[in-house]
Amino acid sequence: MAVIAQITVGHIRILDVNANPNGTVSAPKGSLASDETTATLYINTDGLMSWNTVYLDPREIFRFSMFHNVGVTGGG
Repeated sequence: MAVIAQITVGHIRILDVNANPNGTVSAPKGSLASDETTATLYINTDGLMSWNTVYLDPREIFRFSMFHNVGVTGGG
């Protein structure tokens, strides 16, 4: 399991990983990790190494994907 990349947003981190981070990656509570191998999203639940899968409505994932792909970087 490796962290490919990460950014800090406020007090949390957003990570790109290549496997389930549970038990191997420490991050602040509320941080998100995206597994590029399985396209699974995880959220840190304890500020240490506990991660749970985030379940999203597939329609919301599609909308986010479309939003992300057009390069929108912030609101006005």
